[in-house]
Amino acid sequence: MRRIKKILYPTLMASVLLTSAAHAVVPVFSFKGMTRHFKKDKKHFSPTIGMAALRSRLPENIRLYLGVTPGMHEGNRVYVADASQDPLAQITKILFPSVDGILGDRANDEMGNNFARYVIHTRTVALLMFYVEEVRAVTASHLEAVAKSPKKKVALESTLKGNLRILRQGHKKQARPGYVDQLWNSFVGEKPGSSFNRNTLNPLLDAIERAVFIEEQERAGTPGSPRTSEASSSPSSDSPVSRAASSSPSTSSTQMPFYPHYAVEALISAFLDFHFDSQADLWTYMGELQSLQKTLPEELAIIEDTFVKPDGQVFFEEQDLDTVLSKDKADLDMDDVFYLETLMEISGPTPYTNALSNATAWRYDRAKDAFYVRTGSTNEHGAFSSLLDTSKALERASALGKVAFIEGDHKHFADCGEMIVRHIFNLLAYNALTKTFDLEALRKLAPTPYLQNLFDFFEVQDGLATASSGSEVMRSLWNRVVGDLNGLLPLLVQGVDDYPPSSSSSSQPVEGAPIPASDIFIRYDNKRQKKEGVPATYDLSTDFGNLINVFEKILGFGATPYGDYDATRWIQETFLKLFQTTNTPLALIKRDFKKTRGKISCMVI
Repeated sequence: MRRIKKILYPTLMASVLLTSAAHAVVPVFSFKGMTRHFKKDKKHFSPTIGMAALRSRLPENIRLYLGVTPGMHEGNRVYVADASQDPLAQITKILFPSVDGILGDRANDEMGNNFARYVIHTRTVALLMFYVEEVRAVTASHLEAVAKSPKKKVALESTLKGNLRILRQGHKKQARPGYVDQLWNSFVGEKPGSSFNRNTLNPLLDAIERAVFIEEQERAGTPGSPRTSEASSSPSSDSPVSRAASSSPSTSSTQMPFYPHYAVEALISAFLDFHFDSQADLWTYMGELQSLQKTLPEELAIIEDTFVKPDGQVFFEEQDLDTVLSKDKADLDMDDVFYLETLMEISGPTPYTNALSNATAWRYDRAKDAFYVRTGSTNEHGAFSSLLDTSKALERASALGKVAFIEGDHKHFADCGEMIVRHIFNLLAYNALTKTFDLEALRKLAPTPYLQNLFDFFEVQDGLATASSGSEVMRSLWNRVVGDLNGLLPLLVQGVDDYPPSSSSSSQPVEGAPIPASDIFIRYDNKRQKKEGVPATYDLSTDFGNLINVFEKILGFGATPYGDYDATRWIQETFLKLFQTTNTPLALIKRDFKKTRGKISCMVI
């Protein structure tokens, strides 16, 4: 435990200095009381370590810089073509392909080799963790045997290779299958293609074996370890020892880059916290660990037998500060350290601990009240079988009877403009004192054909735990609020791309006059639909005028259209009216509207 604190606690504290790119991750207040459920010598499996790794940019730096030979094409970086001989870099590239140079776990590959694409349940991550633990135990035993009988090294390497093969493939004398079969069985819904094992799963397991061997060799201080000056004898070319030695990006196998102990577990935990987005998922993950360890020897157990999954949410709160500070230094665990590091975020005035950026969502058809999804992406229960649903958003939305699907050769889209509107709505509705979304002012508005979809969404995104949810399901449900807002216009002219339509009686709006609801036309920038000659229905245009029209169309709060008068004053007055409509305290608004090169910007605090 002292070693774990020495290596990992500084990593936790370092995470205050840097934060990774915005993404849908488990909120920082979700890590209360988790580490205590892990066995004394297995604290490094705690999900808290994964979040600390993400915040300190450990996966990002390994993925982009650790012995990486950049992929290049015509002078441009092609991240998908990056290569590295370092096993940690290889693990990270499989878990976080980061195809655009920003840490990310998804990649749109035609061959279907993206690992994250098939990880729907936390059981997959739990299986990976136990694979690491078993590889670590087998490797440590091998190194101990080599130290005792160095003359038998070649034979012992052959034994190690056979033991690792049994872990992967299983053995007829074993009651349980190998990890390859177990991992495949954990993929529900869409199954990987025939090349997945060759291009993704086996390389991942190979890299795990090499990284663990290097670390265990160093820990044991055996000859030939990366941090000893003594050179190892030449191992057989196909042995784990040989593959570990060849992993060094340097010319000498005795100079491996430094990384913390248990870095493999930290990277997999980071994938868990990055790929999923709720505390409930972490409890489920720990329950999966507890279930899986029942079939393993006691020394491999990770979770305490006394662990019981909580019925509800257990979040860090501001009042926990006194409890944490009253503890003796020796009694602090990783969760306490992490709480102190993130206290300002937990007690902040916004609903975010991680503000989301754009990602992928599914197109919405307002007239049919349905999503266009890829054929085979829904299961018999009407759920997105190939998408993340970590906040149980889909089940709750389905219970409301609000989800329908149109299957076909449909592609998802990047929800840049849609996320801007979601952020603004969240900030308008969030009550920092009660830590809840307050929609009472909006419920007093006269109903519009679009307002109920907004209320439906906030029944799913009902608190802090889901405000930072960036799963495709949650993003798609938000698109049900802001997507295809022209779909109910009876006089919509196909191909019209400007507000207002030429047929509108309000083509020359007058200052102070309300916008007729039937005339509000929302601009979308999707090039694919425009090329096909049909009105665009997604990828919102993000100019202020269009955003104001979106708010007015949904809420009907009485915005006036832009006329031939000062644009800065019009935007300021309209947004202030929006804030007043939603009861957002005006004291929180910095009225700093600027016009630069014809574009208007502002800051809202």
